[in-house]
Amino acid sequence: MALKTELYDKLRSIGYQLGPFASKDTLSVVLCLHSVVMAEENINVAKLDDLDLRRQLTQHGLRIGPVTNHTRAIYQRKLLEVLTKQSTEGKEDPLEIDEPVLQTKSEKNTLYPNLFDTKPSSPIKPSIYSKKDEPSILRNNYKPAKDYTNNRNTFE
Repeated sequence: MALKTELYDKLRSIGYQLGPFASKDTLSVVLCLHSVVMAEENINVAKLDDLDLRRQLTQHGLRIGPVTNHTRAIYQRKLLEVLTKQSTEGKEDPLEIDEPVLQTKSEKNTLYPNLFDTKPSSPIKPSIYSKKDEPSILRNNYKPAKDYTNNRNTFE
């Protein structure tokens, strides 16, 4: 079974520009579908220029937007899917966490030594300056004590 980097490098050498976040399963499916299309249809999807890629997709009934460096990989995968009638979407890669993360002595001696403490901190004590006994003032129903609308200076 090939590594993800090997699959990625193989697809790059063929001409595909897939993003770095594609799963290993997706990369292997794209490589497999590429070989099927090359054998059956004799079309090298990776080597198609923007106009030919657009033409192939519209001939197969897909409405697409502009083909740019950002959308090329998506449209290449869509063309592979249309030509083989299969999906290129693979399973997500499992997280590869083998060892627990341990803190080192240098991490303990940082500017924030309490950041790596595993014991719970002391509860927060109320301040002697808190104003719990005073009622809160609501200002959303404010009405002026005097009506100042009639005393405006107007120039007539």
